[in-house]
Amino acid sequence: MKHISLLLFVMIINACASSSEVKTASGKVGHSIYCSGSAYSWETCYEKASEKCGAKEYDVLQKYEDQGALASYESSQVLPDRRLIIQCKE
Repeated sequence: MKHISLLLFVMIINACASSSEVKTASGKVGHSIYCSGSAYSWETCYEKASEKCGAKEYDVLQKYEDQGALASYESSQVLPDRRLIIQCKE
């Protein structure tokens, strides 16, 4: 069971710092950035946003945080779920 908890923890950390393209309300391309988990912070989201837009600046269209994902059944550690939706400036 200890190995399952460790594997779950590693999967959560690796799967949480990612981004995907989304279509914004204006019809333009934006990026949904996920930086969830205890190993990440809002700073991680902003770094990923800068990475996505390169030298261009970006507008934050939506910022979301929820506390509620448990790390495992054996642990009562709550992991934050953070999402940032951005659009690179032209």
